[in-house]
Amino acid sequence: MFMLRAAGGESADQTRRRVIIVGVDASAEAEAAAQWAVREAELRKDDVLLVHAYKVPLVPASARAATVARESQERQALLDRVAGSL
Repeated sequence: MFMLRAAGGESADQTRRRVIIVGVDASAEAEAAAQWAVREAELRKDDVLLVHAYKVPLVPASARAATVARESQERQALLDRVAGSL
C-alpha cells in the first residue's frame, strides 16, 4: 500500500478530503490509471491510495516463509515503481 497526500498536508479541510483508491499491477493500464488518479486528486485536493492485491501461493510449510518474504518484496517493488513514475 502506498499513500500520496494532497498538497498542503493537514488542514481544516481535512474532514472534506477524500481518497481515490487505485489498484495497480505491472500493466501499462494500471500505471495510466494511477497517473489519472494523481491528476484528479490534484484538481480535487484529495489523496491517492495505491493498492495491490495478490493470492497467497500454496507452498509447503518449509518454503512458506521464504516465498512470502520474496513475494512481499516483489509487491513492494511494484508499488515503489508505480509511485516513482507519478
